[in-house]
Amino acid sequence: IYTLSLHDALPISSWQHINGVFAMNEKKNAFTLLETLTALSVISMILMFFIINFNVFSKISEKQEIKQLINDLNYNRNMAISSCSFSLIYLDFDKNSYSFKNPVVDNGRKQQVKLKHLKFIYKVPNRYEAVIFTPTGAPSKGYAIGIKGEHKKYEITIQPATGKVNLKEDIK
Repeated sequence: IYTLSLHDALPISSWQHINGVFAMNEKKNAFTLLETLTALSVISMILMFFIINFNVFSKISEKQEIKQLINDLNYNRNMAISSCSFSLIYLDFDKNSYSFKNPVVDNGRKQQVKLKHLKFIYKVPNRYEAVIFTPTGAPSKGYAIGIKGEHKKYEITIQPATGKVNLKEDIK
């Protein structure tokens, strides 16, 4: 009858002969190269995912700010028409913000909006002049406002006769 001992069950490479007694080799407490590379690749993929999402988030924030500015321009145009009075929007290039108020609506309360992801570059015809909508909704003159974002450059134009607000993206 043949019986298996623990010595027979384990491979010879895991046994060591010490002083006439076979003893099992102790396993080293370290990571293999493959385990280390796998962990580093998983960590790098997770970081790459967050970096890509941050870039997408900043693009979305930029788009939201430009849409908000266009909505505020259209709001002021509509307030000028509905209140039969002038409506103004002040662009502050130094503080990178704009403010507006209508003397009839909102009790003349001034609303200020700070741009976080966009920067004003230029305004035609005059940088320091407010955008003025007349009681008919038409601006006092045609305007072009240049805005630079992190990803694109924009130009908002306001047509002189109708007051229509247009947006051009990726201008040079």
